[in-house]
Amino acid sequence: MLGYLTWRDSKTAVLIFVRDEKISTVAGRIPEMLKSHPNFIAIDKPEENSEIRVKMRSSSDADLEVFVTVQWYHVPTITKTV
Repeated sequence: MLGYLTWRDSKTAVLIFVRDEKISTVAGRIPEMLKSHPNFIAIDKPEENSEIRVKMRSSSDADLEVFVTVQWYHVPTITKTV
């Protein structure tokens, strides 16, 4: 995603739709996954409800910082009963 931004972009978002796992399991993994990214700089806004915001380096210019907001939503599987 960072590779699609232009030099003018300073903010972006990632939406995660969780279908078949417990939302708390997925939410618990997100901060560590972000921290392990090579462009990660710092957590800008700690996890709150279903959102976290981090500061990352642009893929095209390491001097540019980008704020990435990650939000996650639980989309329960609907089972049909006949």
